[in-house]
Amino acid sequence: MEKLAAGATVLTVNSRLALHLHKDYQAWQQQQGNRCWSTPDIIPWSAWLQLQWQEVEFQQVDDLPVLLAAEQSQAVWESVIQSSAEVLLNVPATARSAMQAWRVLQQWNLSAEVLADSDAPDSVALYGWAKAFYERCQKRHWLDEACLASGLCQLMQSGELQLPGHILLLGFDELTPQHHSIIEVMRGQGVEVELVEPESAETPNVQLRSCDDSQSEIRQVALWLRYLLEKGAEAPIGVVVPGLSGLRGDIERIFDEVLLPGAVLDLNQRPQRPYNISLGQSMAQLPLIHSAISLLDVLHSPTTLANWSRLLLSPYLGGSDQELSLRAQVDAALRRHGEASLSLKQVLYQTEKIGCEQLALLLQRLQQRFADLPTRQSPDAWANCFQQLLQQSGWPGDRSLDSQTFQTIQAWKRLLSRFGSLSQVSANLTFSQALKQLRQLANTTLFQAQSKNEPIQVLGELEAAGVQFSHCWLMGLHDGVWPPATAPNPFLPISLQRQYNMPHASAERELAYAEQISQRLFVAAPEVIVSYPRREGDSELRPSPLIADKPILSHAPWEKNVAPGFRQQLFESRQLQNYVDWLAPELPKGTQVRGGTSIFKDQAACPFRAFARHRLSAEGLDEPESGLSAAERGNLVHNLMEQLWLELKDQQTLNRLDEADLEGLVEKNVAQLISAEARRYPQVFTERFAALEQARLIRLALNWLQLERQRAPFEVAAVEKAREVSLAGLEMKIKADRIDRLESGGEMIIDYKTGKASVSDWFGERPNEPQLPMYAMTADQEVTALAFATLRTGELALKGVSRDKDVAKDIKPGEVDWYAQQKLWRDELNCLGENFRHGHAEVNPKDAFRHNSKACMYCDLGPLCRINELSGLAVEEADD
Repeated sequence: MEKLAAGATVLTVNSRLALHLHKDYQAWQQQQGNRCWSTPDIIPWSAWLQLQWQEVEFQQVDDLPVLLAAEQSQAVWESVIQSSAEVLLNVPATARSAMQAWRVLQQWNLSAEVLADSDAPDSVALYGWAKAFYERCQKRHWLDEACLASGLCQLMQSGELQLPGHILLLGFDELTPQHHSIIEVMRGQGVEVELVEPESAETPNVQLRSCDDSQSEIRQVALWLRYLLEKGAEAPIGVVVPGLSGLRGDIERIFDEVLLPGAVLDLNQRPQRPYNISLGQSMAQLPLIHSAISLLDVLHSPTTLANWSRLLLSPYLGGSDQELSLRAQVDAALRRHGEASLSLKQVLYQTEKIGCEQLALLLQRLQQRFADLPTRQSPDAWANCFQQLLQQSGWPGDRSLDSQTFQTIQAWKRLLSRFGSLSQVSANLTFSQALKQLRQLANTTLFQAQSKNEPIQVLGELEAAGVQFSHCWLMGLHDGVWPPATAPNPFLPISLQRQYNMPHASAERELAYAEQISQRLFVAAPEVIVSYPRREGDSELRPSPLIADKPILSHAPWEKNVAPGFRQQLFESRQLQNYVDWLAPELPKGTQVRGGTSIFKDQAACPFRAFARHRLSAEGLDEPESGLSAAERGNLVHNLMEQLWLELKDQQTLNRLDEADLEGLVEKNVAQLISAEARRYPQVFTERFAALEQARLIRLALNWLQLERQRAPFEVAAVEKAREVSLAGLEMKIKADRIDRLESGGEMIIDYKTGKASVSDWFGERPNEPQLPMYAMTADQEVTALAFATLRTGELALKGVSRDKDVAKDIKPGEVDWYAQQKLWRDELNCLGENFRHGHAEVNPKDAFRHNSKACMYCDLGPLCRINELSGLAVEEADD
């Protein structure tokens, strides 16, 4: 600290260490009794290099190249790669890897010529790209950030830079040849450069702890932290986590549960956490930024329903609080529509239809503004357009901004500014190209909210460089992650990387590097705990060899008298009053109900399902599938059969048609059907998909009609004809897929099935498929046969039961006593209908509490009936 006070400049390995040193220096000055002091010159190495360059620019040195920012260099690399002969699927990712390889070469003071003799395809490609990149930078008078240190060395040697007299380097685990070069130049200019080791505990005091798995390990750390905070431990307390990015979500969840138990009581306020996680999040993952990019994305192309759903329910669009309920209705309507990808025009139609006025006006303005945009313009012009479009949408919403949201908005503005700077190195872009570039930049830019002097610091092993803690826990140190696995750069020859001992090139280097970092961390606090999980999933884990010899931690006072979590305490303090009420108000006789045969099907499956769906109008949100769902494919077949038999009318007409005429009839009806569906689902029915679906339907229909020709003579009495019926005191409309009049004089009712169907589903108590028996019991004419018409690729069949013989090939008479079965059906249907009318609504699914109960497997009302809780109670009672 004395050297700092004397005017020395401290260059740190990262910004976190610089911030930590500023706080330490402030505390030291206060201990000296000082009330004011000069701000010390403490700055990260990379920031100091850029600051030196800015000073040279300010001096207006002649012939000074323009320093490219990282995103500008990335754009130049992408342009170079796209101009090459190589065919690549992911140019941005390739450019990032090539940039990293180029940066390593610069850090080791190597030119691209070291790759000239390589015969590895990736190295050959990098050699060509690197030469083209360097030539383009020379031609445009640009300086790449990776070459900044070399450029500064030249300026230092020429005396263009005014350097500090004394420089301290702090937190560097290793120095690259590039570091050594610039240090030697500075020393040659009379600068005293000193590599400083941080103050630390004299001897390591390290103890080992093992945990069941990573979740229990994180919980152990959280309980330890709570114990330290309750004791009033001094800050900072360190938690060091190799592979922090993969555990961040679990750490936040468990730390909040243990350290902030009351946060669950106020979900509208962001909790004031006593810990800070050093690892930033990708800006594209932040809800505020994601909503902005998604909103821009929907303007130029259809997007997924999932994206639309997030936008419609987002609090970051104007009018969200006032129209939340209406926008939820728009979301539900879009789900019912059933298309997995939707255009702005389609969403606007549903918005206007439901009467969501503010959102409709917002989307109309955006649509008009987008239509007025130029086809191509520079990135900085697009940045202005993006910001204007977001302002017109009311982004970032009507709610007051907390500190983190304000910081996120400022980070977004800086992101747009960086994107606009691509104008210096990029040609004019289309809207979609500009948005793609902006999304890539958001994906690779990390956001970290400003620290508020939290006492607990959660860091990766590199971020902890040079930082001293009052207490420290190193977690997750199993042999699979520490030492880390080798990861040589794919664009550099492995022999070259090992020759120069480059990062991640060999197991020996990773072991030596891990040992060096471990030794630093072992003395980062007076007492250090290291831990590892014994298991992850089905895998057995062992401690890292770098900690296996540490003494076992035998005393863990934080585990004593551990109170249950706040949620658990609330749950255990509950006072329950049991009140069984499975009866809803009775419906008067003659009540008109909606739902038809599905009421009886749901009542048979589960009385509560029938009550919830048909009296409460409860339904789950639909989840559209990519392409056509099984239900939509079934509807296509139903509609096709309906149109064909409206024209054919009977088997005699079918038999009179020759193959060519029959094919013409089928092709005409299929074409009309596909055309109508394409208008309804424009995103699904692309030209290729429509052709495939048309061929499928034609093949299926022709094969089915051949089977119909083999039946006994019949005529089609009705197709999809609705009629009013009365059953069990309920008035309703029902509609059979098809009714055939048979040669024997009776009628056969047919139900088309494009999925699996079994005749056994008509029989027994609470039948699974009571529709056809219900049609039979309420028919005006005598019904003598029931059949499932199965139309599936690989399975075409007419299966059912009949009173008479020779109805169809697979329908055998006499399998049931027809008249006795009719009585059984009538009694069962009356029982189901009476139960529904009298309000029987118990949660009693058929095959209740059995594994894979069909009644519950495809039901979307589980959160409403809470069947899983009932199942748990049933299991407990059985155990008792």
